[in-house]
Amino acid sequence: MHSPATYSRSSAALQPLQLTPLMVSGLLFPVNEAHPMFVSVQYRIRQSTGNPRPSLESLFRGAKPQKLIITHRTDGTPLTFPLHVYHSAAAQATAACINSAIQHTALMTMERCAFRWCGVMVALRYDGARFVDAHQEDLEALVEYFCTYSP
Repeated sequence: MHSPATYSRSSAALQPLQLTPLMVSGLLFPVNEAHPMFVSVQYRIRQSTGNPRPSLESLFRGAKPQKLIITHRTDGTPLTFPLHVYHSAAAQATAACINSAIQHTALMTMERCAFRWCGVMVALRYDGARFVDAHQEDLEALVEYFCTYSP
């Protein structure tokens, strides 16, 4: 028979994952700014799946963003950490507002985007289990992707 102390230790191991929000640094490509910027993004771990879920409602004005995942550079080299890029499908569909940060950053690298990216974009670095802080080096892979994307 188990003692109450044994029961409380074993039941503690079965408790759901921590609900405390975690913070990570992501890359924001705002619509009306010339440059991308680092922003703090809060996320939680889903109890049902263990997957992280970012809180992006404030950046997307309450709308649920779509996600695309970039795993390789344009030359086929795998990224050390995949990039989860969140965007507004509605803004893209209506071509509501061209993303100035993407356009300007592409021009600074002597690239030109064939596709007209619209709306806010947020990129988060993923390590396979959770989000980790984005780095300046992620910007190059993102700009390459944005410039070479063709629907």
